[in-house]
Amino acid sequence: DVYVAVGLGNLSGREVLEAVYPRAKRKKKEGDDIVVPLSEARNRKRGKDKGEGGGVPIQGLIPGMAMHFAGCCHPLPGDRIVGIVTTGRGVTVHTIDCDTLEGYGDEPERWLDLAWDRGEAQHDLHVGRVHVTVANAPGSLGDLST
Repeated sequence: DVYVAVGLGNLSGREVLEAVYPRAKRKKKEGDDIVVPLSEARNRKRGKDKGEGGGVPIQGLIPGMAMHFAGCCHPLPGDRIVGIVTTGRGVTVHTIDCDTLEGYGDEPERWLDLAWDRGEAQHDLHVGRVHVTVANAPGSLGDLST
């Protein structure tokens, strides 16, 4: 059971260590509850997605169905999304305007109509990417960051 929980991301390595060695518990410092480490936020999200009170953040999927977000288009809450059933990987979630979807045009049976569950996705942690092109000139980075 422990191996399964670690594999699913419901149990972190730190939690296993603290269970085996209770004295290894990290002392809470002032402000620990204000800034949450990214790894801890991810663990909380994984636990929520695996059935610890959260459910599926996407409408159109069956709870417990294997799914992952496409690395090509990086869908974020609010984007129009579709799912492609992938052999061995479950459902891959793409944005509706992703170029990869052109390869599945002749296979409509693999497409799923999906939508974000706005109640779930509204306050969750999501990884996004920003692509910025700036001129290679003195002060460009400063102008961008202010």
